[in-house]
Parts: sequence; C-alpha cells; structure tokens
Amino acid sequence: MRAEAIETVRRILCVFPRYTSSFGTFEYAYPLTDGVQAFMPPQGLLLIAAYMPANWPVRFIDENIRPASTADFEWAEAVLVSGMHIQRQQMNDICRRAHAFDLAVAIGGPSVSACPDYYPSFDYLHVGELGDATDELIARLARDPSRPAQQVVLKTADRLDMTSFPIPAYQLADIKRYFLGSIQYSSGCPYQCEFCDIPGLYGRNPRLKTPQQITAELDKLLECGVTGSVYFVDDNFIGNRKAAVDLLPHLIEWQKSARRRSTSPSGRRFSRKCARPSSSPSSAASRPRIPMR
Repeated sequence: MRAEAIETVRRILCVFPRYTSSFGTFEYAYPLTDGVQAFMPPQGLLLIAAYMPANWPVRFIDENIRPASTADFEWAEAVLVSGMHIQRQQMNDICRRAHAFDLAVAIGGPSVSACPDYYPSFDYLHVGELGDATDELIARLARDPSRPAQQVVLKTADRLDMTSFPIPAYQLADIKRYFLGSIQYSSGCPYQCEFCDIPGLYGRNPRLKTPQQITAELDKLLECGVTGSVYFVDDNFIGNRKAAVDLLPHLIEWQKSARRRSTSPSGRRFSRKCARPSSSPSSAASRPRIPMR
C-alpha cells in the first residue's frame, strides 16, 4: 500500500546517516569481504520511500556507503532522515547541509520518537510509526515544500496496519554493498525490561505482517542481490510465540525454493557465499537470521 495519489509531484531525497564507529557495525571486517561497505539496509527509511505517492520520484542515499552530494540536494525538493541515537550527530549534520540548499527536512524513526528535543533544527518531526502522521507530512509537502516558519511536530495517533505495509524500496539501495539483508515481521514487545524503551515506543501488543508478505520481501531481496543472511530486525521476534511458530514453515519452504533456484542455471547468481556475523548475546534468541541458500 502507498499513500493516496496526489496530483502535485515532489522530488524526495531520503538520506540515512552514517553510523558512529562501533564494534556492532562490523565495519573493520568489511575489507575482508567482497565489496561490503555498510551493515544492513535501513528498514524504516526504505519503507517510507516505498510509501510515497507512486508519482513522486524518490532518491535514497545511505551515507555509510557514500555521502549525499551537491547534485542530490539540488535535485531534491524535500529531505527525509531517520536513525537511532548513535546517529544523532550525523542526522543533525544532514539537516544543516540540506538547509544550506534551503530544503525542508523531516526526521522520523526511533531517536526522534523517543527524544524529540534532540532535534531542534529540523523542520518536521515525525514522532511514531507509519500512519496518519505520515499522511499529514506528505499532504503538507504536496501543498508547499518550502521550509515552515517554525518547527512542526506530527505525532502518529493511528498506525497503519502492518498487513498494509508496502515492501520496502530495496531497489533504491545498493543491496550488494550490505553485510546482511534485513526484514521486519513484527513490531512491539509484551515484556517490560527495565533497560528497554520498545514497549513505550511501539506498544506491548506485537503487530504482525503475514507470512506471505515476508516471503514476498525475501523474494525482493533476492531480486535486488542479497546472497548471504537476512536479519530479522523485530523488537522481539518471539514476542508472539504462536505467530513466530506459524511463520517458520513458510520460511522453511521458501528456503527450499530459493535453494532450488540458486542451483539452476538462471539462479546461480544467488549462490555466492557471504560472511555471517553472529548476533549479540542479548539479541540472539529474539532476532534470528536466516541464510539465503
């Protein structure tokens, strides 16, 4: 599902910020791989890119691979940014660079949703998940892409059902440059661990995609060039244990099908091996990886 069609056309530049160097991004292992430059394709920003009206040109830049250029900013009519707290400095830098071209900049994602006060320079704050706030942002940009007189805060009150989510726009990303593929099955977690803000941000009742959506996204990742492992970025993959168990037969059947395709003459491009980093101890049980072959 996309946003409703809008006659006015806007050019949207989605920029994902570079990660601050850390052990968890595996960047020091990239020289040992076959051209890998970044960890995982960002689900949130690619989902938003896919949700834009069909007639709106969208360009995606991951600054872990290359920085947004002068030509990118000159092409755009508005800039969208998303990221986590560890990318705070880089997100504010993207905003500064976009403002140098007098572009309106909107920020969404987990960091701004948890701490809106971290981002006083942005023109639009999108607080919460994909939903009515997203539609309002699109409507505002359609009416007038210029910078508003003061910061506008849009808060999601009505989330879009995950069964209506479009397939993330993987085709806009240079998928072969990522260490892992990424996919999301659910959002939210029923537990209330004292160190975690997920229930506050995304709720305690896990919301789900269908198994058919997941296998369609896996097909899209294969089509775009993923050949190693795919990481489920769910807040807690087993938050709804019955749903997780129900999904597994679909994953098994999909892997069998993908393996058959990888051994056929037309599918041998899927058979290259990629490095597969292990999950951290805190996430190993709740965020599984599946090999693509």
